[in-house]
Amino acid sequence: MIIFNFGPFSKDELTIRFDREGAIKFLDAVSVFFDQANDAIAINCLQYTGHVIDVAEMELKREDENRLEIGGGKLMLCMSDEAFEYAKFLLEKFLAEGDFSPAEFYSFSRKNRKYDTQVFFQKFFSVESIISSNGRQ
Repeated sequence: MIIFNFGPFSKDELTIRFDREGAIKFLDAVSVFFDQANDAIAINCLQYTGHVIDVAEMELKREDENRLEIGGGKLMLCMSDEAFEYAKFLLEKFLAEGDFSPAEFYSFSRKNRKYDTQVFFQKFFSVESIISSNGRQ
């Protein structure tokens, strides 16, 4: 499972949570960019917003600069080669060790935002834990 949410402390904070299956799915998508000349790939996931969990899609796209877009149940992460490499490293480490340490992944620019959005990778425990903590962990 892959589930993401913005906040709760800042709208410039995005947390993406993975269980083992979700980490493998995301790692497979990231690895496609190393094996082939793909420009984009979509992943089915979930989005948590204000005590509601909805089906969403995350699109990974290769670009020179790191930026993200959100809207209509879709999160687009435009990532540099360095960001793809670091995502691969963090996900492989998570699969081997069972946790993300450090949780910080990368900063992404976002249209109409004064500050970059900091993206964090975290281990998914349960839907109940996300809802009861309002997205904090």
